[in-house]
Amino acid sequence: MSAARPRTKNTAQSLISFQHALDLYKGKDVFLTIATGEGKTTVLLSPLIAAKLKLEEGIGIAVVPTKALAQQLEKTARAVGLDALSVTEDTLREADALGNDLFKVLALDG
Repeated sequence: MSAARPRTKNTAQSLISFQHALDLYKGKDVFLTIATGEGKTTVLLSPLIAAKLKLEEGIGIAVVPTKALAQQLEKTARAVGLDALSVTEDTLREADALGNDLFKVLALDG
């Protein structure tokens, strides 16, 4: 019985995504406009995971067009052991009603 193979992407796109992840890890700014399923989440989370493994601090900010995508990115980040918070109109409304300061929540030194 053979093991199931993971779904693979276009090799050229994978190399581009990897290069952008390295750019982020090196502290460069990256602005991505690539299609769904082409590796934006990997690009964003990879350097954060690497920094965490090296006991370094870091922050990633992703601006996404929908609430669902923001929540999906938060869920994925948490699944790989990162602290994450999606900020949407609902999040802001709920925080305000509870008297929470989201700037403190988002601060690196917590």
